[in-house]
Amino acid sequence: MKSKIGVDYARVRKFAQVLYAMHVNGHLRDPDFRPVVGALVREAMETKLPHCTTAYRTRKAAELIKGLGPSSRSQYHRLCKAHLRHEHMVPTKVRIDMLLSTPELTEERIVQSLVEFGLRATIHIEEDDRLNELKLKSAMPKSFSTPGDAQYMNPLARYIHANLHGELIARQGKCWFDGPQDA
Repeated sequence: MKSKIGVDYARVRKFAQVLYAMHVNGHLRDPDFRPVVGALVREAMETKLPHCTTAYRTRKAAELIKGLGPSSRSQYHRLCKAHLRHEHMVPTKVRIDMLLSTPELTEERIVQSLVEFGLRATIHIEEDDRLNELKLKSAMPKSFSTPGDAQYMNPLARYIHANLHGELIARQGKCWFDGPQDA
């Protein structure tokens, strides 16, 4: 698997091992464990300061952050948490359903799925409202699951559908914030 910037593969693998053990023991599909599965899927790609390590942020979010002028990583995170949205680009519900429908599920396939579809973004509240208006809060557009469609299995499909993809800025380093100059 191709290494992605900022992915803690040891952490992801640890979460994948737990999910795979649940699969082997017949608990992954058990409705009683759905909240546990959701937490594992959601948290696998998280960090202590999740806004600092999102794969993307929008230009509008970046402008707001710059205007607020954080002076530390923790302040950056607090400002983002108060004024912006930390967003799973492929909603957790969708990612769980994808795992449950994977034929011949293996630990490696779980790792691959967690990394490929676990992208996160920091977006402005108005952009989050746009996704909600389109009924994409916890769903992907039909194009995401339509073989042959240009957006088939594209983690950015919600953003493309909402015309937000052109506003996304990809993170280049380990964290969005390494000092006040990075806000």
